[in-house]
Amino acid sequence: MPESNRFMLQELTWPEVKDAIRKNTILVLVVGSVEQHGPHLPLGVDTYIPLELAKLLAKRRRLLIAPPITYGAFSRPKSGGGQSFVGTTSLTGSILTEIVKKLVGEYVRQGFKKIIVLNGHFENSTYVTEGVESAVGSAKGVKALIVNWWDIVPECVLSSIFPEGFPGWEVEHASVTETSLMQFFMPELVRSERIIDDRAPRSLKYEIVPSPEDIKPKSGVLWKATLASQENGRQLAAAIVDELSAIIKKEFA
Repeated sequence: MPESNRFMLQELTWPEVKDAIRKNTILVLVVGSVEQHGPHLPLGVDTYIPLELAKLLAKRRRLLIAPPITYGAFSRPKSGGGQSFVGTTSLTGSILTEIVKKLVGEYVRQGFKKIIVLNGHFENSTYVTEGVESAVGSAKGVKALIVNWWDIVPECVLSSIFPEGFPGWEVEHASVTETSLMQFFMPELVRSERIIDDRAPRSLKYEIVPSPEDIKPKSGVLWKATLASQENGRQLAAAIVDELSAIIKKEFA
């Protein structure tokens, strides 16, 4: 890392980036979304959470954090409330794939060999993977990891936060985990007085197009946000960063 200990790529000069590449520094690219997260959380939650996790990780591992991709794939009614909420602004999957492909390809061209794409938006997953695979291809000596932060939360942490049983990630949009992490990372952006519990009148195991209104909660909260706490956020953040650090040690030894 540069002697300034700066880890945000856009804060560095080109000679500092060149030096970081020479030292085989890991590059982290965050992919988020602009999506409603209930009446109590800002539209940028899916970018803020992975970006703050990456900043914590940078205190433990030598890495650079690239400017994030702040727009994501279309919000789906069952997992994020859908496009009917004002503020939700999305890309098509093909456009997101091309953006990821182009940016990762640019970093590979410059000489980065170790890349982590840290995703914060459920609907991004397939398109991010496709973009990374297209960009990396058979590039010599390059290895890229794609991580959805929720996929690496340990079961013991979920059991601690949800003593009555974890309801599943499909209802965790704007609910306990995201609200808790935002309370820990950016409490000034959480409208505490507006935190509520909610759920859609009807739950489906299949899709309907066009989507009926009764599969979307009116508030945009898919479950119980009132169970969130800053301490839960602290516990989640610590566990996720531990897992990310272990993944780096294993895959980028």
